[in-house]
Amino acid sequence: MSTVWTGDGTHGLPDSMGLQVNIPSERTVVKPEGGLFMTRDSPPDINVQAQVQGAASQDESEEEDGEEDGEEEDEEEDEEEDEEDEDLDAINERVRNVIDSFWKPYDSSTEALPDLPAYHPAFKSIERCRSNIIAEAITILQSSRYKDAEIARLLEQGLALQEIKYPCDRKVALIGDSGTGKSSLINSILDTPGLASEGSSGSACTSVVTEYRQAWPTQVTPFAAEVDFFEPKIRENLLRGHLEDYCRFNFELEEDLEEEIIEDYELRASTALEVFQALFADREDFSDDNSARDFLSGARDRGKERILIKLLAWTRELLSSLKVQDGQVRCPADTVEELSDRVAPFTKTINNLEGESPIPSPWPLVATVRVGVPSAFLKRGLVIADLPGLSDTNVVRTRATKTYRRQCDFLFLVTPIARAQTDNLVHRRLKEGSLSHGRNQALICSHSDIMNSRANVRDIASTPNDELEYNRIVNATKKAQAELDGLSNALKGARAKFRKDCLERKQKLILEKKILTALRVEGLTQMRNRKVAVAVRKKYRDLTLDDHSLHVHCVSNKHYANHLEGYDEESIPMTLPSTGVPALRAFSLQLPALSKFSTLRQHCEGPLPSFISSLEMWALKSASKRRVELRQIIAKPREWHAGTFGAWCRHEGNYSTKSRPHVSWNIQLLETVAEDLRQPWQAFDAAWKESLEKYISIMTGSVDRIRDDLRAEPGASVLPMDPFMTSLPPKKAMLRKCFEDMASHLEKTSRPFQEIYEGVKQAFETDLDARQRDLVTATQAVFDMIIEDFDRQFVVVEVHNPNIHELQSRLREYTKDAHAKINGPIQLDLARAMNKTK
Repeated sequence: MSTVWTGDGTHGLPDSMGLQVNIPSERTVVKPEGGLFMTRDSPPDINVQAQVQGAASQDESEEEDGEEDGEEEDEEEDEEEDEEDEDLDAINERVRNVIDSFWKPYDSSTEALPDLPAYHPAFKSIERCRSNIIAEAITILQSSRYKDAEIARLLEQGLALQEIKYPCDRKVALIGDSGTGKSSLINSILDTPGLASEGSSGSACTSVVTEYRQAWPTQVTPFAAEVDFFEPKIRENLLRGHLEDYCRFNFELEEDLEEEIIEDYELRASTALEVFQALFADREDFSDDNSARDFLSGARDRGKERILIKLLAWTRELLSSLKVQDGQVRCPADTVEELSDRVAPFTKTINNLEGESPIPSPWPLVATVRVGVPSAFLKRGLVIADLPGLSDTNVVRTRATKTYRRQCDFLFLVTPIARAQTDNLVHRRLKEGSLSHGRNQALICSHSDIMNSRANVRDIASTPNDELEYNRIVNATKKAQAELDGLSNALKGARAKFRKDCLERKQKLILEKKILTALRVEGLTQMRNRKVAVAVRKKYRDLTLDDHSLHVHCVSNKHYANHLEGYDEESIPMTLPSTGVPALRAFSLQLPALSKFSTLRQHCEGPLPSFISSLEMWALKSASKRRVELRQIIAKPREWHAGTFGAWCRHEGNYSTKSRPHVSWNIQLLETVAEDLRQPWQAFDAAWKESLEKYISIMTGSVDRIRDDLRAEPGASVLPMDPFMTSLPPKKAMLRKCFEDMASHLEKTSRPFQEIYEGVKQAFETDLDARQRDLVTATQAVFDMIIEDFDRQFVVVEVHNPNIHELQSRLREYTKDAHAKINGPIQLDLARAMNKTK
């Protein structure tokens, strides 16, 4: 990369922006490599004009020296120069990328989706193919001139299969203290600045649980919110409880109580007063603290009910003034600003300006706020929830957080990165999250851009490569400064034209040095982030004894916001990947992907082929004198078939029959639970999963025995059994799904019971018994389908009807083609998606 002097008396100095600065010269020569940085042989403080005048003689001397050196030394020098050039080229490329991004707002829609089956192109192909298969069947049934109850049932079954019932959106809850950056993180993830209210550090800007979800199908404005209030009875209990808390501390405090109990009573009384002042700010009785205390003093001496009646009446008036209908207020909005203005009165206490009339704040009566956002990210099956701070002094807000946390599917614990490694409270919450949600949690380290630029790289470097890369940027910065110094010397006494060109070059070098400085600090930040992540993961393993690697994401909402807006040379942020937001977004999209693909696969292996087989059996139905006898084989009670299974569950899993020995499922599943204080929870987890697989095998084996018994029945082989036999394998897939659905529920509901104390075993058994009843219903339905399939194909007397024959003919042709598509393109696309081959 040499600088070529031109014949018109000028030469070009290449720089990192791909521009040239023409500087007058007196000779036409070739100058040694220059550009953004000085080469290692160039003196940093040499006068630029002196370099120009001496360039030719310098080249000649270098050529003579080269002839005297040995070939081996030349090769070594060339290799070193090549390596240095590669380093400089790589750094120059990073500088150019920064400059190329000036004034270009970032568009997250260009981000690649995670490499998962649900996001593979084959997924959409499968959806289209299976939709077309069902649509064609519906068209045939609807257009047929033959109608009867059986055709009506088949049509109803087809219509029900039109839409796949994918799992509900995954709820991701952001938890942490106030001011840690939860709201800012939501704005970053959703690429919508100002959507979630951001407060100053430490302030509670989230007073109620706020969900952000994909815009509703009926939503007519870009943004909308639904504010759900507690039911009247719950509102009454809330106000009664607050009044009790206030009176207990102020009028009924017992003597000789422990200090912790007194502090708890005081906190609850303070919360009650805050709630009353928020709700009834426009009432004279709550115009100030003294008025509020004077009014509430009427609750002493058996005056609570009288005060409560008045508070409830004021509450009804407040909700009426807010136009609450059916316990809800809807807030449509065209802009984020309008949405914020309309929702704010329902979510936080409004601080009135001096001279303004007080405005009541109903947030203590709000159960949840749901915000509809036009977001491709949320559309993929996610709901992001912003929860009040865990360390909030208001008991109402912390209670709401704890309640919602139990309902969500995944936790994002947000904390400033400065606290992640050493804060015991953060570590305690990680352990609590492990007990309540297992591995379904992640630590989000916010404010990752805050970094001491003078930190010693050796103290934070994770690997030798980290330090090497950092030093390359440092050296590049020094070389940029060296060229700046050379230009400064050249400017002394320079001619006007030469001075102008040097000043232009100097401005570019100043910008490049500024970018290099930002890259150097970014390098330190990334090294620190990796070091913190390693330390936190180790701490997590020590606390939970779980070998699973904790998900840790370090993010800078501030720098990501700069990318969204578009930045210039005055506000150079860390590079986009270093903000951590795109990576966190990609991680979040993994959460709904697995269950969504599993649902599609189960649909294509169970309900869809089963429906096609039902149509095929109707199309091929024939008369059989042995229909009743064969039907008994289909419905015959067999070991662990649905009837026996139901008997076990009706007797709470504790039962025996003449053909089956005494078995207690509850004992098998819960024996390790009873010994929880002596054995780790993993033993129970493994036990019920092992039992689950055993019972799946038993149930699907019942289907295989139906097939085997029919084949063994004398004379049955001459009947057209193939369609019925083909319908059996999908039933096995449907049975497996029944058990897997139960397993999914148990896995979620069992988490709170992992720390077992007296009485918990009974509570879990109650839930398990309810799930067993649901499982009986689901599995019985599958066996009923098998009997219905048999009845479709075999009738006692064959009816001769031209319309029937026409429909049978169309269905025979259709089902043959449908089976070919299911076993061909759909299965191939499923394999492609699972193997993630493009």
